[in-house]
Amino acid sequence: MSATITLIGNLGADAETRTLPSGTTLTTLNVAHTPREKKNGEWTDGETMWFRVTVWAELPSLVYSKGARVIVAGTLAQNTYTAKDGSIKTSLEVRADSVGIALKTVHENDAATTATFDAPATYVADISTLITDAPF
Repeated sequence: MSATITLIGNLGADAETRTLPSGTTLTTLNVAHTPREKKNGEWTDGETMWFRVTVWAELPSLVYSKGARVIVAGTLAQNTYTAKDGSIKTSLEVRADSVGIALKTVHENDAATTATFDAPATYVADISTLITDAPF
């Protein structure tokens, strides 16, 4: 099963990057999303949902560090596996097509980065010039 998803949330840990034996770079992100609801005129936080995000490229660790607000677009995939105790478990994973710092948190002097992936090839663009030249 897979579906397209766009997710905005905060990183629960620094991006973890490793190189596979084939030479391909894989970065893993843990993204937390907490929905907000308005009940009786008051905003309340819903239950936090955690998403494991797989990125087939290297991301700059200074930008993608714990607490950073990110936006992820990709495919939501369901994986089934057998746990150590023999039980069947299911996990959800987002296979990222693009990842970026959520623009809501970008300021003029930030080194903001957006990356778009055509796995395993990588394209990384510096968007800080777009932010500083904005007419608003």
